[in-house]
Amino acid sequence: ELLSPFIDQNDFQSLYIAGMAALKVMRYDDAINFFKKALSIKDDKRIKIMLGTALYESGRTEDALRIEEFKKVIQSL
Repeated sequence: ELLSPFIDQNDFQSLYIAGMAALKVMRYDDAINFFKKALSIKDDKRIKIMLGTALYESGRTEDALRIEEFKKVIQSL
């Protein structure tokens, strides 16, 4: 993880921002890790959706669709 040494691993907001940055530059595995760490701190609907997005974009469609919040977004499209 390129950003990990610079991110407070115990700060929800920092992990969320790092996950979004990683997702933006298509570093899906990094994004997945950051979002999972953020979820370990706080259960958050938007993080679950972004985790699903990162999983989906990385080709892990089945894993993404196991996340109810992500699945609802996809079904609403």
